[in-house]
Amino acid sequence: MAIKLITGLREAEDIQSEDDGARIYGTISSGDRVLEVGEKFAYQIISNNCVRIKSGELLMQGRHARQAPNTYTDLTINNGTQGMKRNDLIVARYTKNSSTGVENLELTVIEGTPSSTGVDPEITTGNIFEGCTLHEMPLYRVKIDGLSISSVSALFTTLENLENHSLSKLYSATISTNWSGSSAPYTQNVTVTGILSDDSPIVDVVLDTDSETALNQLEAWGCVSKITTGTDQITVTCLEDKPETAISIQIKVVR
Repeated sequence: MAIKLITGLREAEDIQSEDDGARIYGTISSGDRVLEVGEKFAYQIISNNCVRIKSGELLMQGRHARQAPNTYTDLTINNGTQGMKRNDLIVARYTKNSSTGVENLELTVIEGTPSSTGVDPEITTGNIFEGCTLHEMPLYRVKIDGLSISSVSALFTTLENLENHSLSKLYSATISTNWSGSSAPYTQNVTVTGILSDDSPIVDVVLDTDSETALNQLEAWGCVSKITTGTDQITVTCLEDKPETAISIQIKVVR
């Protein structure tokens, strides 16, 4: 088959769902992900025989599926066995009719086998991009102990909204004149909300518009020997002299 123009005017309407699926697969995610939208398929235990899955949206190897806001799916959990444990899996199940090519996706329960410990049942995985007819994405593990549901745990991974994801982040802070230590080295912890302990930031001084103040800030900045990161804070160390002028800084982090 020859190459086909997708985003362009053509004589016939021949864009298929697999065309859009290939775009999502190649540019956003080739895996199974729940999107950070709405209730993100939150669960609610209605009874020992019913778990409710609330609204959400997911990507499954390029296919986009959604359960609209203010809607839900109630799934039946069959009775447990006295004195035994069982693991059931709630999955999003993709199917494709090999004859017609019609695709579908539904939420369903794969029931495990009762045992003394509880073991996850097997799921079927395939490559939708290559034309598989069945693929199951696990959403939750439902543990049944005896006759009752003992726990429900999430198995899916969420995909961060691109608006909230950036390759670089810029923070600002002020190094004050309050230092710890009666002699060198002097240290100071400065709160920087959002910075991480494993960040390797690029830090620079932000000079005042007043020339005399800016010169004092440059002199003070020259006293700073190193800056290390922690969770929501940085630690500033001066190995010799401590600054007597407050310093405004900007911190760039690339993740």
